[in-house]
Amino acid sequence: MSTENKFDLIILGGGCAGLSLAQRLSQAGQQCPKVLVIEGRSCYQNDRTWCFFAGGTTQAQDLVRYRWPAVAVTHGQVRVEVDCQNNPYQMIEAETFYTKALEQLVENQQVTLKLGCEVLTLERQVTSTWCVNTSLGVFEASSVIDTRPVANPIFLGPQLWQSFYGQVVQVEQDCFDPTCVEFMRFDPDTEYGVSFTYLLPFNKRQALIETTVFCSQPVDQVTLTARLQSVIGRLLPGQSVSLQRQEYAVLPMGVIDSARSECNGLVRVGLTAGAARPSSGYAFQRIQHWATLCAQSILVGGPVLAHAKEPWLARSMDSLFLRVLRQHPEQGPTIFMAMFKNMRIARIVRFMNDEATWLDRFLLVKSMPLWVFLTQVPFALFRRP
Repeated sequence: MSTENKFDLIILGGGCAGLSLAQRLSQAGQQCPKVLVIEGRSCYQNDRTWCFFAGGTTQAQDLVRYRWPAVAVTHGQVRVEVDCQNNPYQMIEAETFYTKALEQLVENQQVTLKLGCEVLTLERQVTSTWCVNTSLGVFEASSVIDTRPVANPIFLGPQLWQSFYGQVVQVEQDCFDPTCVEFMRFDPDTEYGVSFTYLLPFNKRQALIETTVFCSQPVDQVTLTARLQSVIGRLLPGQSVSLQRQEYAVLPMGVIDSARSECNGLVRVGLTAGAARPSSGYAFQRIQHWATLCAQSILVGGPVLAHAKEPWLARSMDSLFLRVLRQHPEQGPTIFMAMFKNMRIARIVRFMNDEATWLDRFLLVKSMPLWVFLTQVPFALFRRP
């Protein structure tokens, strides 16, 4: 094999995780190892968004396009609006993220990105290197990071899937409040589990409107599209609505078994390997933190790192929380309404951003209807993965 096809590290998948790590490594200049990023897409599109609350370790602030100083949750006639201007809710568009990432990778010749490249086989060689056979040739490296989704991830305990479909819409009359995110507007039915509308207003006439469900099985785009059309009809009666773009995704909600994430120089990362926050599905900040730590380890000659394992307390609380939502989806609105009504927003932000203290967790539990959680404690304690 020619030297031009040999690398120190091959990253399978040029999505958020793959590009974030490649960026960190490219910033090392001449100290950057020889890296190949293999991506199946032939081009990047503005097909998704990443949102999170600003917090103590918030990164990528230069990529943020929108910020909101308030969020609201609504159930029936009850609405709770929370001031979060000290930790605003923020959004990064895929277009912005991809553009900056590609610009940085071009600046370092040690990093190669191959688009439109399909991985055919991945094999461990007798020389202890990995051989990646692709539609654009055969490549070799001592280490491989696989960010591609796992078809059947193994969960430790109960799990849900967060399925959502959203549209960025433009209307002809002012109707949105650009200062407040409709974080959760709960639907009355629980056919698919916990169901709600998520609305990000960009200005008075443009917003991203999504229908989201927490369900034991992924929900297809056709089903969610029909639900969203019904939601838009209720929210925007009589409005002329034009579609700007759309997005659909299914995210795992559950503690992932990471025991198989590392194997002889092959590391699995990404949404189905522990990148997402188990109880919320948030992943962007966690991915950025992992990319920083992994790059630091690689640059000093250390191992390629997988996502950190969840601490016991966080894992136990998330498993119990997800079990309750799975067994009692009708209690979902009550639980989330109680959280935002009874908890200081700073504590909610720390919990969402994986920075919660023991006191934050205690007060979070205390703010919720305890009886429904107590009914599931025995199952959470004694159920085997």
